[in-house]
Amino acid sequence: MFKFAVRRARIGVAAALLLMPLHASAQDAPKLSLADMAKMQHMLMQQIKPCIPPHAAIRMGEVKLRVRMNPNGTLTGAPLVVSANSPAEASTVVRTFVRCITPQNPLKFAPEKYAAWKEFNYSSARLPH
Repeated sequence: MFKFAVRRARIGVAAALLLMPLHASAQDAPKLSLADMAKMQHMLMQQIKPCIPPHAAIRMGEVKLRVRMNPNGTLTGAPLVVSANSPAEASTVVRTFVRCITPQNPLKFAPEKYAAWKEFNYSSARLPH
């Protein structure tokens, strides 16, 4: 039981670190709860996991991106690299996003909360292995 409680706490913290909305302070923007962020993190990880090259997931350092989204769940463009250990790692994570989040396969975040998730920071520190 202790392991389960610790794991739940880690998931909440990971969600807060992985998806940090940038516009949540706007007066008309809905607020995202930790549960909302955890759900978004899970959806994002399930979508990008198949696109991560197997060798990259094992050796990947932390890459931080700024991601901008359209209301339909597609990217407005390639994510911007905020920081990375190497250009190769940054390129791998950016390509993963572009390859996996497409008009044919958009993210299905809650449309009524678009103002809160239209732009967020993402960290690859939690990439699935």
